[in-house]
Amino acid sequence: IFVFSIMLSTCGMSFCQGTTALDLNPNELKIFFEAKKAAQKGDYKKSNAKYQDLLKKKPDFTEGVLRLASNYFSNKDYLKAEVLFMNAIKINPEYDAEMYFSLAVTEIELKKYLLAASGLPSSHKVDFCAETLTGMKAEILKLLICPPPKQQDDHDSSFLTGIDPITIIK
Repeated sequence: IFVFSIMLSTCGMSFCQGTTALDLNPNELKIFFEAKKAAQKGDYKKSNAKYQDLLKKKPDFTEGVLRLASNYFSNKDYLKAEVLFMNAIKINPEYDAEMYFSLAVTEIELKKYLLAASGLPSSHKVDFCAETLTGMKAEILKLLICPPPKQQDDHDSSFLTGIDPITIIK
């Protein structure tokens, strides 16, 4: 399952850093699509070789880096996935918020909980906290980065605002 699959960047060319699929020549596009197809068939060895070949030519091709990272994650090679997710973020921090989540989940797999929590930009923490992720690792990450639900303080009477005290007594 490609939970971490990243689609082509939709950012405008003047705002993007790194290489996009639009910057690939026909031969590089062919390699890219062959790598994607191999991964879809579960042939990660072939897919990884294709992505590595492509990234030798276009090392700042963000989507290629992310897809290779996803392949490594799928094969539970979390250290390589972590390095590649970090590299993609370094190449183009605005490419896609999903790469931050992918990095955090990878770091959870590596039991780097604090690093996972600290790596999510503030703007993405709210999105992550709103997600309905399940499982112990997701719960741990949520505990680290999500604000706790507001609880009633014994001395907090703000919940009574607008209530007629006479009605309460009756």
